[in-house]
Amino acid sequence: QGLQDPQDLINFLNEAMIHTGQNTQPGGPITDCRLSPKYAFITCRCPEECTNTLNLTGIPFMNSHLKIERTAQFEGPKTGAMNWSQLSKLTQERKAKGELDGGGAISDALVLAQAPSSALALSLE
Repeated sequence: QGLQDPQDLINFLNEAMIHTGQNTQPGGPITDCRLSPKYAFITCRCPEECTNTLNLTGIPFMNSHLKIERTAQFEGPKTGAMNWSQLSKLTQERKAKGELDGGGAISDALVLAQAPSSALALSLE
């Protein structure tokens, strides 16, 4: 019964990225999604937004919490990331200070690290 349409996950993640200011340019950063029974593989339009997507780990989706991580083939530097709870708190603080514009784009570049990959794996369990 789980996720049937990859566009549903793309739309959900794009909305979360924009809402929290994790996109580095206007619009949704998630460009593609492939589904398997227990996993989804997403592609972002640039490495920076891919790294920022890691901050959504733990976000509630379809009666579960997404676990977002690099694919097994990733050979770049391991970077620290927040989780959804931390990001939600930071987003509220930044909005209160006026640091996020109306479209959610970051006004002062909250990019944690650059990575040479734009693909991530998500656990759908």
